[in-house]
Amino acid sequence: GEQDEVSVAGLGTFYKERVAGTFDKHSNLFYPPSYRLSFKKDVFSFSGLSEYISRKRNLSISSSEELIKKFTETILNVLNGSDAVEINHLGSLYKINDQLTFKASDSFGIADKFYGLKPIPEHNITVVSLPEKDLKAELTESKLHAQSEEPEQELFEEAPKARLIPILVISILAIIASLLALFYFDKNFHHFVKDILSPKVKPAAVIEPIIDTTTASIASSDSISGPLDSSRTKKNEIQEETNASLDSKPVDPSLEEKIPAAKQDISYEIIVAAFSRKIDAETYIKEMNSKGIKAKIVENLPGKMHKISLGTFNEEEAATLELNRIQKEINKDAWIARVKPLINQ
Repeated sequence: GEQDEVSVAGLGTFYKERVAGTFDKHSNLFYPPSYRLSFKKDVFSFSGLSEYISRKRNLSISSSEELIKKFTETILNVLNGSDAVEINHLGSLYKINDQLTFKASDSFGIADKFYGLKPIPEHNITVVSLPEKDLKAELTESKLHAQSEEPEQELFEEAPKARLIPILVISILAIIASLLALFYFDKNFHHFVKDILSPKVKPAAVIEPIIDTTTASIASSDSISGPLDSSRTKKNEIQEETNASLDSKPVDPSLEEKIPAAKQDISYEIIVAAFSRKIDAETYIKEMNSKGIKAKIVENLPGKMHKISLGTFNEEEAATLELNRIQKEINKDAWIARVKPLINQ
């Protein structure tokens, strides 16, 4: 399907950028919002392009990645010898002060999408006057013809209306009966309706014990962009060993009943990405770790996608502050997943 961005390994990411609508006071015209093709140096995940080439050319993933690598090397070699290189159907890449900039081609189709209406030329209408005698004769004939057809039309109009009302009533009753039957006999539909009527009550999910990091260090603006200090790295290693020991040992039911109520509060995970394949999720985590950003896969969230979290919080306010920062600096589409542990029976 259509993607908003495509990453090319070793080169950068081509993405669809939204252009706000403007109003030209001089021409008194409104230009509606549109989209244009842009380029950025960052590369987050490039498996989508290799999979697309693999399907289109019937190649293996490794062969597709080799083609992408050769394409990138060719582009960079041309830029080393000149200041610009043209990419067919997309546009041109320019090298200015050792930085790559991109100018989209005017013929690229994405720039033509808008909801405004094009101007329609006004045509002059010539009015032809008819003789008065002919006009009066035509009016008299049309009145007689309309009077003769009116009773027949009324009979045909009343008959469909009379049949339409019972059909509508029966259809509405059948729909209501079907919905009631689904509500009482289909558990999934029953839970779906209950979730809509009470949106604040969310299904509980069993999660691993979460060891909170210091909220202040996570909420600060330098906690992700700056390098991790040795003490925090050591603390994370201890927390991972603790989680591993908890997973490897069977839990005694008597101990589960002694969990304090404070441990069963809702936790908040800041999700920045989701992948259908685990290898793509692990590649993304390595990219984040290389930038000094601590990331992890949240294994126990519902759904088949592997979701990447950049922080775990016990308070929604702290999670919201961190979410705002992550949306500005890392991914504008990041969101908060609220997870509530199951209450012990």
